[in-house]
Amino acid sequence: MRDSSPPLDEVLARFGGKAMFSSLDFTSGYWQVSLHRDVRKYTAFVYDGRTYQFCVVPFGLNISNTAFQQALESVLSNQTEVDVDEALDDLHIYVDDVLVSSTSFNDHLCRLRLLFKKIAVSGMTLKFSKCKFFRDKTKFLGHIITPSGMSMDPSKLQAVHDFPVPRNKKDLQSFIGFCNFYRKFADHHASLIGPLINLLKKGVPWQFTENDLSNFNSVKSAFTERFLAHPDFNSDFYLQTDASNLGLGDELFQINTSSERQTIGFVSRTLNSAEENYTVTELELLSIVFACNKFRVFILGYPIHVLTDHQALTFLFRCRLRNARLTRWTLVLQEFDLRIQHISGPSNITDVLSRNPIGRDATAGQYRSPYIFITTPSKLFSEHQSHIQAFNHILSEQRRDERIRKVIDVLSGSSWVLTAITARYCMYRDILFYRRHLSSDKWLVCVPLHRVNELITKFHIHFGHVGPKKCISAIRDVCFFRGLSGNVRRIVKSCDLCQRAKFSTVRTEGEMQNVLATAPLQRVCVDLYGPLPSGWNHVKYIFVVLDCFSRFVRLFPIKRSTAVVVTHRMINDYVAIHGTPKTVVSDQFVSRVWQARLTAIGASVTTTSVYHPQSNPSERVMRELGRLFRTYCHQNHTEWPRYVKYIEWVLNHTVYEATGFTPSEIFLKEDRYSPIYEAVECPPKPADDYTVKLTMAAEVQRTKAEERRIRHDRQGKPTKFSIGDEVLVRTHNSSSAVDRQIKKFFMLYEGPYNIIEVKNHNAYVLNDPVTNQVRGTFNVIFLRKYVRLKTTIAQ
Repeated sequence: MRDSSPPLDEVLARFGGKAMFSSLDFTSGYWQVSLHRDVRKYTAFVYDGRTYQFCVVPFGLNISNTAFQQALESVLSNQTEVDVDEALDDLHIYVDDVLVSSTSFNDHLCRLRLLFKKIAVSGMTLKFSKCKFFRDKTKFLGHIITPSGMSMDPSKLQAVHDFPVPRNKKDLQSFIGFCNFYRKFADHHASLIGPLINLLKKGVPWQFTENDLSNFNSVKSAFTERFLAHPDFNSDFYLQTDASNLGLGDELFQINTSSERQTIGFVSRTLNSAEENYTVTELELLSIVFACNKFRVFILGYPIHVLTDHQALTFLFRCRLRNARLTRWTLVLQEFDLRIQHISGPSNITDVLSRNPIGRDATAGQYRSPYIFITTPSKLFSEHQSHIQAFNHILSEQRRDERIRKVIDVLSGSSWVLTAITARYCMYRDILFYRRHLSSDKWLVCVPLHRVNELITKFHIHFGHVGPKKCISAIRDVCFFRGLSGNVRRIVKSCDLCQRAKFSTVRTEGEMQNVLATAPLQRVCVDLYGPLPSGWNHVKYIFVVLDCFSRFVRLFPIKRSTAVVVTHRMINDYVAIHGTPKTVVSDQFVSRVWQARLTAIGASVTTTSVYHPQSNPSERVMRELGRLFRTYCHQNHTEWPRYVKYIEWVLNHTVYEATGFTPSEIFLKEDRYSPIYEAVECPPKPADDYTVKLTMAAEVQRTKAEERRIRHDRQGKPTKFSIGDEVLVRTHNSSSAVDRQIKKFFMLYEGPYNIIEVKNHNAYVLNDPVTNQVRGTFNVIFLRKYVRLKTTIAQ
């Protein structure tokens, strides 16, 4: 709050008898004021992973203006001359406006010289292009100041004075409603508005004559004398805003002690071509930004109640914005003390200004229709022309089709069959047509059989590679040939581009294969969890090792996810303690170091299918890790290394549904732990037979696996491929801002590839027929059967 600022009337009263005026503007004024080292930390922000802080007063804070004003007053009140007090009496500082006034040219020159000297001593600079010197008229605090007196700034009422001429009854009704809301400010309002109201009567045709225009201008002029009020800086400001698809409209007002609305100013403007594409929320916020800039001299540093009929803006300063434009405008508004409130649409009187902004009629000739028209680009149009030429070529070959030629010969001859033929067929301009019903007036072009494939293909491409149903509908409406539906489905199904670009409507799924281990260390799965926030000892990853039979898990925090590190952990920290596993399964470890060292100690190394982590049981552990770390580290994410050992202990000492035992019971041969045993001593019991535990755990796993398979098979029929089949593979492309590419525009599938080997029913090894190189092993869910076009035409 700027409580030290003098009242507006007192400031304006100092210009009596002044004949010369100069306004000054500082170069990036806020940045010329240094911040004390102790407070710089409060302006800190993070960019590109590094922290920065301001050394000068930043723009965009609601305290920046107060800091600048205090610094400016300190600079200009520095006593360096004897007559400084007299000279600075004619220096007027309000917010960031600095105005020098004098009674004569020489006196004005003297004051400017003194002022420039003080500014030079302080080290501050002025922006010459924005300074105005030796003017006999100037604009200051919403008033026009001249040697003869002061007048209200006309721009504050320009939105009312330049209200466009009504085009219809709806426009006139909006204007009358606006005037009635402010009728107390106009003399003889009822008598002035009466002739315009008569135009709205029911049954009166719309016409706006010269006499009506004169009455319309008289109503606008009636607001000139008594409309605007002076701002009272001891009262809150209210800013009522609205936006439409035509323009912006805003009003600044205050509420006096009698609860009456005191209007300070109106502003409105039309939208430019770019703004017409903004969303509703962006337009409503743009209206607030526009009003704050227009009324900045009044509202900066004071609380402002913003009234809007767009409720989404009430959450503006409390939600996380993902729209860059809204984020920029929100930062601009940070220097204002805004309190956004929602009001109902009918109570927002500025709606009239936004729908009838200044300059509305100037842009009336421009196209503003909300309808969408689709035009064909010239490049595509040339391709479509080639399709049309192909259609002409197809139809010109009707006589080459034996069946069509016989009909044409019958129509051209004289025979008793003629009547029966003409009931269905006719010749028009040397083209044979057919109709499906005797009473139909719709004639269809007969397509020669040897051109059916080409015609369907052209239709399919011409209409943007539509599906079979839409393609059938487009062809059936104008063409006739036997087997239309079957042939269209055959052609569309075999379209190479469609197979690559379209999602499959049939879910591809293989048989559920349960790869079960029968003893500890028979099958071990490994994976990496991370990267995570750098914690104690700069660790960022967790190397996870899971025994598939017992579900016993080991968690090893590591700094780097390199093959050397994970191999060292596997051999020195897992194998050395628990023994060598028979098979080690991973979904991403393909390093030669990893494979060579594990093979050397007698372990078989294998990988899961590409992009199919479901085949790796350690993924279930990953989900549990996420849950446990969220439970314990949600307040301080870098504390996760402290909980790794505890989480490992929890996972190994809780009963798994898949085995019926805890992992420690099966893998480490330990007794089941319970915290109650530490408080209560239970009677002794005979030791459990470990062999029985293994047998029971194996049986439980088989039973659970069979239940999962039955549930899976109920969902649908599994897809199977054979060696030699041609398939497409689902792509996994990523967007790249550098290459200006987005993954949504990439083809969904690539290929075709040949299947050369079947692994475990659901995994297939693919070979590139062009390069004769192995493409990789893929799960069936990423494959799609490739269909080649069959030349046989169904009749």
